Amino acid sequence: MVKLVQFCKTRHEIRLAVSYLCSFNVSPLEGHYRRAIHLLRYLASTSGMGCVFFSSIVELIVFSDAAFGVFLNGLSSTANLFCIGISNAPFAVIAKSQSDVATCPMTAEYYAAGAACKDIIFYRQLMIDLGWPPVGATVVYVDNKTMISLVVAPVASTK
Repeated sequence: MVKLVQFCKTRHEIRLAVSYLCSFNVSPLEGHYRRAIHLLRYLASTSGMGCVFFSSIVELIVFSDAAFGVFLNGLSSTANLFCIGISNAPFAVIAKSQSDVATCPMTAEYYAAGAACKDIIFYRQLMIDLGWPPVGATVVYVDNKTMISLVVAPVASTK
């Protein structure tokens, strides 16, 4: 039943049923298997449904954010959302703890944006391989004014 989780990526209406079935992974009963088969039949009969993304141009948009020092060991968290077009739902969401300890909120945001840039390289190449070359530069939205100032400053440091 764990494999049903993969369908939740594009079929959000089955999340509750899949979550319920996965809670019985350790010791499923016959009724749980029947429910899983019923769910698979529903998915097979509605194969044309699911998430569809519309965009007039192929444009990779990234939203990046960090939470400073939220873990007991001093690490911050990173969350990056990748979208095709500004108004579409994310096709990839990456949320994890940072591997380095940030000394301030700006550094945590900078680490998060840096992680997003590493993934941008992969997704841009994937889009090219799929025949959807991205138009223009990839825009990364961040919400820390100090980090934005550091990125756009002509001279970050004179020392």
